[in-house]
Amino acid sequence: MDIVFGPVYSRRFGRSLGVDLSPSVKQCNFDCVYCELQRAKSIESMKEIIAVQDIIDAVKKAIETYQNNFDVLTITANGEPTLYPHLRILVQQIRTFLPDPIKLMILTNGSLLWRKDIQETLQLFDVVKCSFDAFNAKSFKQVDRPHKSLELESIKQGIKTFAQKFKGELMAEVLFVKGINDTPEEAQAIAEFLSQLPIKRVDIGSIDRPPAYPVESVDEETLQQLAQYFDHYPHLCINLPKRLAQSQNEQDSDEKKNLSKDSLLGLIKRRPLSVNDALAMFDRQTLALIDELCQKQEISICMQGDVAFYMTI
Repeated sequence: MDIVFGPVYSRRFGRSLGVDLSPSVKQCNFDCVYCELQRAKSIESMKEIIAVQDIIDAVKKAIETYQNNFDVLTITANGEPTLYPHLRILVQQIRTFLPDPIKLMILTNGSLLWRKDIQETLQLFDVVKCSFDAFNAKSFKQVDRPHKSLELESIKQGIKTFAQKFKGELMAEVLFVKGINDTPEEAQAIAEFLSQLPIKRVDIGSIDRPPAYPVESVDEETLQQLAQYFDHYPHLCINLPKRLAQSQNEQDSDEKKNLSKDSLLGLIKRRPLSVNDALAMFDRQTLALIDELCQKQEISICMQGDVAFYMTI
């Protein structure tokens, strides 16, 4: 069970050291059709809860190991991190030893921002990245497959209220899925909603990893057309991220990772890994291990568009 993973290169945030609050099982109040994790029934609260001290110990060890060789400490989960019941205590403790200038970030689906306690806890972060994939209730249910306790209108109001108070960097991510939320009307409504918020950046994208359900990404031309609706609001900083290869110097450096079989399988189980990213991240020994695992059919290669990913079987 690896609580801390990385550092990994994030196409949006630089080098990120991740903290997984649910490393052994998916625990989420959404079951998004595009999720890179396996499908799982949405839940209202976490059932498997890691002790705060275990997380703190893992984070301290990772910081000591990697020192300042990362840009952001990212709180995430195999699911939704704001479901973790001790999140506020955890963040307060991390704040006491996190070195400057490393930023503390959380990746959230925004579904619990209507709760005052969650709003107060997320105020402790430097960066909050919140997903927002649908404006109307039908698209919301089709794309995000939320728990029955959640209402879209409450989520919208929660995001608005939090955004008005938050002093850090608020970012949004919109993911379009072919045939579900990729209409001009939906894009316009999402853009108008986000334009009312003090958002630093809006990342617009589609599926780029093997999804939990048989859904498809929108093509590049359609994505560009949908992004134009956000261009109607000049104060919104729109970003269409592309998977970035690491620099040639970094690829040729001695800093490439050497992972054990268990760590490698844990990483790929948590997050499907592109073949290109593997070539950039790992040393020859680990790449040979990947080939061996493919031959033994412990992992497989799956195509997502024109990009190949390693996945556990």
